[in-house]
Amino acid sequence: MPAQFDSMGLRFLYPDNWTVAPSEETEASSGMGATLDIPGGGFLSLEWSPAADVDEMISRIETTICEEYDDVERENTHWDLVSPDTPIIDLRFYYLDLLIQCRFVLLTNLPAAHRIAAQQVFSQPTAAEGSNEEEADTPSLAAFTQGDPPVLVVQLQAESRDFDKNETVFAAIIKQLTEQSL
Repeated sequence: MPAQFDSMGLRFLYPDNWTVAPSEETEASSGMGATLDIPGGGFLSLEWSPAADVDEMISRIETTICEEYDDVERENTHWDLVSPDTPIIDLRFYYLDLLIQCRFVLLTNLPAAHRIAAQQVFSQPTAAEGSNEEEADTPSLAAFTQGDPPVLVVQLQAESRDFDKNETVFAAIIKQLTEQSL
């Protein structure tokens, strides 16, 4: 029986042998990110981000990966299950002796129910709101209610064989995120 993710204003089914990883400190305090670990070492990461400039966001993602790993290959790609204008980039790089495939899908046109639920989640007070530490780096509700709607950044990463093996599951999750109403 599949497990259900129900957090961050999102709801979808995923394999019951995947685990929801403990959030990083900033994600735990903001509620804006989550990671699901895949048996064998891969993961699926979700993060809400303000949509000020999607091209700049892609550039930052690529720069961060390139700073950490040598010889990163980049390919713009598409999936038939999302709108043709959905930004999707594949990055491939070697870690130790393994070829890692990393796909970023920037979902900008999610159903209104997801965006509204996310805004409700982010309007709840968090433990970090009382302190000034790192508060400037944490996106606020204002960032999600002013201007463009938020972007859901989905990162799918695994060793290339594991990525291929899980690609249909990744696709099913993306399909749930883009089509499902809450």
